[in-house]
Amino acid sequence: MEKTATIPEEKLILSILAEVVHPEALQMALDAMERPAVRAEASLAVIALAEKLAPTNTAVASTAAQKILDDAALSDLHPRARKIIETVKKASSRQ
Repeated sequence: MEKTATIPEEKLILSILAEVVHPEALQMALDAMERPAVRAEASLAVIALAEKLAPTNTAVASTAAQKILDDAALSDLHPRARKIIETVKKASSRQ
């Protein structure tokens, strides 16, 4: 993400990024989770993208969901992360 973007601009970018169903978009959102000022928006983008990618990109979706589950501060997103992991397990068992 552009380093010269303001915090409100970064938040807007993350909300738009959540609609870009691509593993690189997910990675950008994961990277943004490291910045406290946009962490909440980045976490929402991560979970939304992981949900969309889970049926086809199981590895990246599972890794992202696990990152959400590993963070106790994101407990409100844990149910969604657990569902992603279930989806990934189902997709893997069909292969």
